[in-house]
Amino acid sequence: MPPAPLKDYYKILEITPAATADEVKKAYRRMAFKYHPDTGEKSTFAESYFLDAQEAYVVLSNDEARKKYDNELWLAGMTSRARQHTTVTPDWILKESIKLYNHMATVDVYRMNHKALYEYLEQLLSKQHMATLTNGEEPSVNEGIVNMILDSTKGLKYMFFRPVAEKLVQLSKGNDELFERVRARLKAREREANWEKSLPYVVIVVTLVIVLYMYFWAKK
Repeated sequence: MPPAPLKDYYKILEITPAATADEVKKAYRRMAFKYHPDTGEKSTFAESYFLDAQEAYVVLSNDEARKKYDNELWLAGMTSRARQHTTVTPDWILKESIKLYNHMATVDVYRMNHKALYEYLEQLLSKQHMATLTNGEEPSVNEGIVNMILDSTKGLKYMFFRPVAEKLVQLSKGNDELFERVRARLKAREREANWEKSLPYVVIVVTLVIVLYMYFWAKK
């Protein structure tokens, strides 16, 4: 089942993505007055729109939530472009990869939507697009794509990074240095993931050791 489309909160509040916090508040008040069940129109549509406006305000009035949402909105738009673009060339994929790199340089990787980034990369490196790249004779373009995507996914969770890396491995064949860079990044991320899984157990063991030490020390 395809993911539900991301709601455009800016469109719901009838403001632009550049709107200030004060403009967001004023827009919400205007929508609330117009569609609130007690003061505005009384219909199923009005009630639904009022709930959407509330949802939009909760997100856009919070700086951290808004930053995360803006990133999701950007990725959703790029995913749609990657899916619907009819004339796909290696140069086009490279340009999209550069856009992604520039965008991710402004994103807090610890608060980003990992699944949204993965879904975009799945579209950018779809089976059809991979065929275009692997059948082409432009190794320098493939090298640029691999480097851009590799640097754009530094903070991507391992479960999402692994399938992307496997495609990057395919694109880097014939370039030993690039191939090894992708493989090294994949192995490093795998080690990090394994460490994150084992960390809670390490904490438990260390805690037990400390408790036992304190217990026997107190009995002396």
